[in-house]
Order: sequence, then structure tokens, then C-alpha cells
Amino acid sequence: MSWKSSEYLFRDEKYYIPWVVREAAKRGCETGSWEPEYAIHAYFKRIKEPLGEIMPEYFNEIKRNARYGKISGKEIKGIASRLKMGTEDKIGVLIAECKAAGLINPHFSFVLGLKEKDVTYELHPCF
Repeated sequence: MSWKSSEYLFRDEKYYIPWVVREAAKRGCETGSWEPEYAIHAYFKRIKEPLGEIMPEYFNEIKRNARYGKISGKEIKGIASRLKMGTEDKIGVLIAECKAAGLINPHFSFVLGLKEKDVTYELHPCF
């Protein structure tokens, strides 16, 4: 998915609307209610993700394990492993798809004295 394909022009200003937010807003206009699980499922169905049926459950588990709207990449991978969502490569693809959807946004923090970087993801506040 191209980032450009989710940009909207409004009064000569570009706005990025994450795909999953677009799905939720569309559904909200149709039903009058905010349905994040529906939007997550619809997005992953649209991109033909074979695990699309369980992506709402996966993201809900990510939310349950997040602290203050943030979660580590290791924790996200651990959740996918517990849900038996595939190999490490497949889990990496799922994380990339969640980023492309707009469900998570990576933040990089470096802890002094450590050589490894700790990748933390912030969850979209509307989901």
C-alpha cells in the first residue's frame, strides 16, 4: 500500500487518513456507530490477508497488553506466536501490515548503555 494512496487534499492541504480509519469512518456513516473490529477485518480482507479473520482478535490482544498506548515489538511478536499466526517472517509481515493500516506507529528509543535499539509501537488512539 502506498502512503500516497491514503492522502486527501482539502483546501490545498494534504492530510493522511490511515486506511483502517477510513474503513471505520465509512462504516460509521453507514451505521451511525464506531466499529473498530469491523474496520480492522474489512481492511485486512481488502488486502487479501489470509489471517484477516483473526486480525481484530490479534489487535485486541495487542491493546490488552499495551501500557499507556505503547507496546514493544517483542511483545507484539509474542502475541502472534501465542495465537499461532505463523513463522517469524510471517509475523514481521503482519506487523508491517498493521503499520500500513494505521493501527500502529513505530517509535524508536535508545536506552543508554545498550547496544540494541528497543522498537516500541504506539497504538492508534481510536482503535
